[in-house]
Formats: sequence, C-alpha cells, structure tokens
Amino acid sequence: MWQQPRLCHKKLNFYKFWWDSELDKLKELPINAHTIWKEARKPKSGPVYEAKRISHANYKLAINRKRDYSQDSFTNELHECLLEKDMVSFWISWRCKFGGNKPMKVIDELTNPSDIAERFADVFEVACRPSNPSKNAAFQDDFENRLKHYETSSYLTPFTVFEVAKCIDKLERGKAPGLDGLSVEHIVNCHPTIIIQLTCMFNSMLQLGIITPEN
Repeated sequence: MWQQPRLCHKKLNFYKFWWDSELDKLKELPINAHTIWKEARKPKSGPVYEAKRISHANYKLAINRKRDYSQDSFTNELHECLLEKDMVSFWISWRCKFGGNKPMKVIDELTNPSDIAERFADVFEVACRPSNPSKNAAFQDDFENRLKHYETSSYLTPFTVFEVAKCIDKLERGKAPGLDGLSVEHIVNCHPTIIIQLTCMFNSMLQLGIITPEN
C-alpha cells in the first residue's frame, strides 16, 4: 500500500552530524565526576574537585575540536564542489550550513538530500506499479504491434539551422550536466559547426522515425 513519507521540520543545528561514539564516552566521565563531587558535598578544592574540573575541561575541548574539524571538512567539501563545477551540490551544502534560522526538512527521520530522494523514489516506484499485470502486458503488446506498423509522414517539414540555433540560445544556463557529463555550456561554447551537425541529426531522426538509443 502506498504510504506518504512523513515530513517534519527541525532547526539547522538540531542534528550534530559531527558527534561520534568517542564524545559519548567522554561525556560519561564528567557526569560521573560531577556525581562524585556532589556526593562529597561539593568541595571547592581537593582531588575530587580537580577530577571534576579536568574531566569537564577535557570534554569541552574534545567538543570544540570535533566542531572545528567538521567546519574544515565542510569547507573542503564546498571547495571540491567548486572544482568539479557541481553548483547544485555546492548551494545545497551552503544553504544547509548558512541558511539562517530556516527549519531543516526531515522526511521519515532522514535529513540527507540523497537519502530523501531515494525514499521518494521508492515510494513513487511502488505507486506507479501497474495494478493489473495481465492488462499491463496486453497494453504493452498492443503498443509494440502498433509501433511495428507505424509509418512516418513524408510531408514533415525538416528543421533548419536557424531554428536549431534559436533553440540553443533559449536553453537555460547553469544547470547540472546529464549522465553523459555534457551541459548546456558545452553546446553554447563549442564551434558553430555543432549546429549543423545537430540539424542533420534531428532531420535524420525525423525522416527515419528512430531515435538512437543511449549506450
């Protein structure tokens, strides 16, 4: 049964992604030392007081080191995104870190954008499955039979170089590349002969009624 993912909002600093098991162990030390210090009637000096103070200071120092290291790692991640010209990942990371007080989206207790996308993909994959497999198979067979006898019209108007160039000029820049690694900027900034090659390719597809599948 299709079930909609649960959405809730958390503040950006709600999840300390840099927290690990080492800090969990260090946290127990000042807690135990503080308990012993309270049972000793809270002395202002002596070995019990010093043990509490030192354990608390070490715990705070470890937290600051982990936080600083996470900041350096985050900065390196942004730098790598810039080198790879992955602007989408760059701005996602930037907004997650410096987005002010805007709430963080949490889907089914997931906060990572990739994990959330996978969660939605799984949900919609189930939702888009055919409810009747036998009818779906029959529709598919009917489509394939129709496709075999499909004939293209010989009166289709071919594309012109001007039309292809005009469409290229209208393409939106700054988008992420496709699976082949090509972006709009590759076409816009390459030699103008690419327009002629694309026009020939589109007209061949139009005439033959066939689109070459990707490898």
